[in-house]
Amino acid sequence: YTDSVFLTIPPQLSGNYYIIGVTDYKENVFEGEKENNNVGKALVNLTIPSPANLMVSNLLLPEAVTLGESINLAYTVKNVGDNPAVGTLRDAVHLSADKIFDGAADKLLVNRDRQVLINPGDSIVTTMTTQLPGILEGAYYGIGRTNTLQSIPETSVQDNTKITDGQLNVSI
Repeated sequence: YTDSVFLTIPPQLSGNYYIIGVTDYKENVFEGEKENNNVGKALVNLTIPSPANLMVSNLLLPEAVTLGESINLAYTVKNVGDNPAVGTLRDAVHLSADKIFDGAADKLLVNRDRQVLINPGDSIVTTMTTQLPGILEGAYYGIGRTNTLQSIPETSVQDNTKITDGQLNVSI
């Protein structure tokens, strides 16, 4: 039979590597004279892409929402660098009582993972609806962050965060 798998290769690897596949590694299936064909391998050359520079250029949240309701949001990630951004990208949107990101205190609204190819100067726009997390009544800034796992090489990560100008008012 034929099967396939999706492999996540650590982004810092560079050079020649073997990918090795093994079937019946415990030799539970009797194969007689065919026991010597249970290993396959392929040589691959891995290269680290040249660094891009991603930024959250826009983040939109509604002005008000009631606890228990869903929330609509939109954000734009732009490649302002000289090289394409290629790989697995994780974005996150948080709600914060202030304009300073604090991973321990700010509430995660949503994570978004995807495979991307963003050429220099190009953008990707994400719109989604998600459930409001358990938070207290009050006013919150939206904080959008891109490449949060730093899985795509960048010349700078200092511009990966965008904070909304206005606040989202959460009521009961």
